[in-house]
Amino acid sequence: MKLLYELLHISRESYKRYGIAGMFICLPESYILVIEGPEETIEQLYRNIQNDALHIQVTTLREGPIASSIFTEWGWP
Repeated sequence: MKLLYELLHISRESYKRYGIAGMFICLPESYILVIEGPEETIEQLYRNIQNDALHIQVTTLREGPIASSIFTEWGWP
């Protein structure tokens, strides 16, 4: 669990730096990451996730532009 908290802390700091906002959901058998931000930044982050050996079965559930951010009200960038 400590590793998960460290990952969340590092991710949150990095996301702020690059203008990314999101939500991380931890389930018993999988993780769900919902992210929004500048298109090029999100695309690069997604490529990094896909190429990281720690991530398996990376699947896009939905992709596309949004009318407005839902995460800025949660204290994200």
